[in-house]
Amino acid sequence: MRYLLPLLVLIIPHTLNAQFQGMQRTLQWTPVEHQTIFGEQIDYLHFRGANYDNLETLIPGYYEAVRTDQAEEKRIVLRNQVFEALNKDEIKNVRHLDKISGEITVESRLSFVRRSPFMEISFTPLRRNPATGALEKLVSFSIDMVPAPQLKSLGAAEFIHSYTAHSVLGNGSWFKVKVNADGIYKLTYTELLDLGIVQPSSIRIFGTDGSMLPLQNNQPQQDDLKEIPVWFETGQDGQFNQGDFLLFYGHGPNAWRYDTIDDSYSHQVHKFSAWNYYYLTGGAGPAKTIALMDAVTEQADYITETYDYNIHHESNDINLIKSGSEWYGEHFDIYTSQDFTFDIPDLVRTENITARVAVLARASDTTSFSISANNAYQGRLRIAGTNLSHYTSTYAFTNTGTFDFLSTGDAITLTLEYQKNAPSAEGWLDYITLSARRSLKINSGQLLFRDARSLGQNNITEFRISGASGQTVVWDVSDHHNIKQVPATLAGNRLSFRTGTSDLKEFVAFNPAGNFPSPIWQGDDVGRLSNQDLHGRNQPDYIVISHPDFLQQARRLAAFHYDHDNLDTIVVTPQQIYNEFSGGKPDIAALRNFVKMFYDRASGDHDMPGYLLLFGDGSYDNYSTNASNSNYILTYQSENSLNPVGSYVTDDFFGLLDDPEGGASGLMDIGIGRFPVSSVSGAEEMISKVFSYLEPDKMGDWRNTLCFIGDDEDYNIHMKQADELSEYVGTHYPNFVISKIFLDAYQQIASSTGDAYPAVNEAINQRVNKGALIINYTGHGGENGLAHERILVINDIINWENADKLPLFMTATCEFSRFDDYEHTSAGELVLLNPDGGGIALLTTTRLVYSGPNHVLNEKFYEYVFERNDDNAYYRLGDIIRLTKVYSGTGFNKRNFTLLGDPAIVLSYPKQHISATFVNGQPSDAVTDTLKALSKVTISGHVTDELGDLMTNFNGTLYPTVFDKQTLLKTLGNDGGSPFQFNIRNRILYKGKASVQQGEFSFSFIVPKDISYNYGYGKISFYGNDTGQDASGYFSQFVVGGSADSVASDTEGPEIEIYMNDDNFVYGGTTDENPELLIYVSDSNGINTIGSGIGHDITAILDDNLNNPIILNDYYESNTNSYQSGKITYPLRKLETGQHKLKVKVWDVYNNSSEQITEFTVVSSEDLILKHVLNYPNPFTTHTSFFFEHNHANSNLDVLIQVFTVSGKLVKSIEQEIPASGYRCGPIDWDGLDDYGSRIGRGVYIYKVKVRSDSGQVAEKFEKLVILR
Repeated sequence: MRYLLPLLVLIIPHTLNAQFQGMQRTLQWTPVEHQTIFGEQIDYLHFRGANYDNLETLIPGYYEAVRTDQAEEKRIVLRNQVFEALNKDEIKNVRHLDKISGEITVESRLSFVRRSPFMEISFTPLRRNPATGALEKLVSFSIDMVPAPQLKSLGAAEFIHSYTAHSVLGNGSWFKVKVNADGIYKLTYTELLDLGIVQPSSIRIFGTDGSMLPLQNNQPQQDDLKEIPVWFETGQDGQFNQGDFLLFYGHGPNAWRYDTIDDSYSHQVHKFSAWNYYYLTGGAGPAKTIALMDAVTEQADYITETYDYNIHHESNDINLIKSGSEWYGEHFDIYTSQDFTFDIPDLVRTENITARVAVLARASDTTSFSISANNAYQGRLRIAGTNLSHYTSTYAFTNTGTFDFLSTGDAITLTLEYQKNAPSAEGWLDYITLSARRSLKINSGQLLFRDARSLGQNNITEFRISGASGQTVVWDVSDHHNIKQVPATLAGNRLSFRTGTSDLKEFVAFNPAGNFPSPIWQGDDVGRLSNQDLHGRNQPDYIVISHPDFLQQARRLAAFHYDHDNLDTIVVTPQQIYNEFSGGKPDIAALRNFVKMFYDRASGDHDMPGYLLLFGDGSYDNYSTNASNSNYILTYQSENSLNPVGSYVTDDFFGLLDDPEGGASGLMDIGIGRFPVSSVSGAEEMISKVFSYLEPDKMGDWRNTLCFIGDDEDYNIHMKQADELSEYVGTHYPNFVISKIFLDAYQQIASSTGDAYPAVNEAINQRVNKGALIINYTGHGGENGLAHERILVINDIINWENADKLPLFMTATCEFSRFDDYEHTSAGELVLLNPDGGGIALLTTTRLVYSGPNHVLNEKFYEYVFERNDDNAYYRLGDIIRLTKVYSGTGFNKRNFTLLGDPAIVLSYPKQHISATFVNGQPSDAVTDTLKALSKVTISGHVTDELGDLMTNFNGTLYPTVFDKQTLLKTLGNDGGSPFQFNIRNRILYKGKASVQQGEFSFSFIVPKDISYNYGYGKISFYGNDTGQDASGYFSQFVVGGSADSVASDTEGPEIEIYMNDDNFVYGGTTDENPELLIYVSDSNGINTIGSGIGHDITAILDDNLNNPIILNDYYESNTNSYQSGKITYPLRKLETGQHKLKVKVWDVYNNSSEQITEFTVVSSEDLILKHVLNYPNPFTTHTSFFFEHNHANSNLDVLIQVFTVSGKLVKSIEQEIPASGYRCGPIDWDGLDDYGSRIGRGVYIYKVKVRSDSGQVAEKFEKLVILR
């Protein structure tokens, strides 16, 4: 993980409805902090929630967002400021304090969340005392927000864009065509008939100007298709019929922009499409035609016979870091010199050509490109070096220069030569743009022209075109939807016209009888179009944008959420959106604008869309249509494509919907998730996962568990952060059982691939397979797993089998879930896509992130994940991620967090409440009782609903877990740093099951002898479920410690029975490689699971491997209403084939132990194999039963038993379906009668057992039986 410092963060949610005067604030400053950045220890000042916007100075900043009553800018005033002088240690060790000024300058801006106005406030809480010159830190202050009428206010009207009520595509017959360049296109009458246009004479064409849509919301946006005018060539009869044709001016997807300030042109290459599209329809009224504009007769201010000519070369072939929206072209490495040739006919050779060249290079030191034009040296572009060895360094640096030169001919050759300074140095060309002057001369075809020199307020310009004829026509194409024919005068071969040029005008001159290309109308992306009307859809609660391949699954999900959650859902494909919002071209802003349409139309928060699901994988390559590229749904990529730290992908773009927002700037207005699926099977598995997660039969006490994992790097800060989160949750939401896996608390070993924590790997895998509501990781990570010690890798993830216990993963680490690299599936994606388990969703990272702001975002996550909305319902995942991001400050770090999963689901929180009412017959709230070693304890309680009323209809099972006191654990300091101390509550006194009847329960147990005898508060965690409902709670008003005054004598150890998968297993039986260990234990006083006594754990020793005992304490569960008996289930995985021995040792609460041994044979599960086929009794007279063992546990079996005489005659067939169970099947009973019900004579018979598994594998085996009469 890229470890840096927190960015802008300290948002205080409780101020949403605060008064705007005298808001009191206190900063919690800490001692000087130390962190390692790029291998260097940095000391810096810090207070809780500080931001570090400037990573060079590391001066802490304050940030807050406060909801206001009006959409107006306010002046922020800090009052009642209290300062404290910096101490000597702070002044001595902290850098850049010389930059601190004598007063605090407050910056503020007006922002919006779901149309509600917020003031964002930021400042540096340090000053140099004006009187004494001493450096001081601000420790408390109040905030006043004073109306500032001189600043801009935003009225409600500014939040309303104009949208057509219905799309033109909603009615009529439509045909789609495409073009790839600006110019005139031709469609003949015959071609229109071939397209299926029944009435070509009524043809109308709709489209857009072709260029990319603006990323900012407050810029003009295209809404639906607009009609463009056409030119009909009708012949002498004046009717559009056979032999006639029409012309229209089409725009390609790329665009030229003129900058009046720089007096220069720039070229915008469309980042999503190589084509622009037009839509043809007929029979819907008269077409819009190109009319003749009024002639301009005023005297010209400017006369020109030349015009601006621009030509652009840009090959977007490579994205150097697989991130960001900028791509680059020709590579300079082995070949360091390349020529680029351009032809400019009718070049005005007396005027300079301007070449704009953009290049980049990757080298350890400064390198350069030399630029020559027609073999004449023009100049050099120097490019700074970079750190080649550090993966967070800028990959390459750029430089851009302009060069002016003259040319004696129309052909221009630019030569770029890269001056390498080392074999590892390499360069690339970004683009070349040439700007020149050409003569206004029409030779053939069409002439497109513009002239920036004509610009001027109220200017009149006369354009003179040579090479013209009486058939030459000029169109003003400046406004694509209002093209006009320009009246012109022909004198000889020169055509002249005058027009106003207050704005830059664009024209095309041509002969209508000339040869013009036809638009392309054959291919997968063009042709006949079905009617659609997204503009006419009702307001949705939930929007699903699905790739066409996954529409069936998306519609099933929509139906489910409507039935299950009453969410009105709209399911659309990206192409449907493009048709109405970007003229058919892929464009990321079109997807955003579609969502924004419903947002802007909403009358209030109640009918705004709340959630958006992107149903399909994304790619950093939004352009390529290569089959291997997984760009099913476009991704928003940052402009930065060279710095791994500053480049990012974010789906937040689609949810920044207020007018002042856009790009990656703003506060989220809807909750967004993505299913990164790239196959129909993957889509089906995701839907099944969601449906299964919300089924009532998936309830279990895993819903009451939270797991926090902390890495061991960077001065223990990751463990410290994880512990802070767990302590916050434990304090504010004590119902939950907290599991802590902090790396430095485990033994680190050296392996051939580096340091490792095998016990941590095992602990994480066990926790996942046992289940948890949330698993939270803080620390280093990457695309292939977590931590430098590889505590979680892809092989672990794909082997998880926890389909009925799916957690939400929160991973505050680097690029664990980088979903947009189509050449690699990240570990985080696999967590979600694992069909047999993994997670229900991930709030996870897609790029390099900083530890500090990660932690702030993580803190905000826990402020909302267990909270409820105004309707007292738990927030959905989309709400949680939206609120988390809104209140995590500005800065791009939070953009690197993405929700992979369904934003409309609600986590499986237990909804009802469980309370203890009596302890040993005494009211639980009356007195604090003490649980002493070897004393018998009885706990009684009840289940209540959310209003506190007893749930007399709750008749299910309670799962209580009784914990000993917290213990202070000190880590091992494996990496040579200081050990870290943290509190943990992991010693279980009793874990059992009890019946709940009419909402009430009672259970008893004996406190183990192995408790810690000092006194301290214990805790009982309750979980209970009944059909379709569950509940949770806790009780902690009791003390654990000391010893009972009198105890009964007990010297007998527990009774132990060992099985594999089920209790049909027999000693020496057969299993596959992954058997489920099943142990039944009983003892008159109960089983010891606390494990705090030396050697008193419940253990299993496999194959005499005493160095690696399997600790089974956490896997014991008492039988219902009994503390004296229970079972242990533990998954054994990846056992080698062959014979194995297993020894189990169990202790009772009096510390008496027993041991039991079993043996078993592992057979490969690749082929179905039968073992120990027999019938009993054998010989028999009137009745026997068949038994066999197999190696396909948990597989449904079809069994056929056939009994034959020794001569081969079939006398009896027995067919039976055996549902999935363990490795041993039977008894399958037989009464000794044949298929006709007659008795079979005495003697020897042969029988065959034939078994077919549900995977289609078959095995059979013959044995003998004897009948005695």
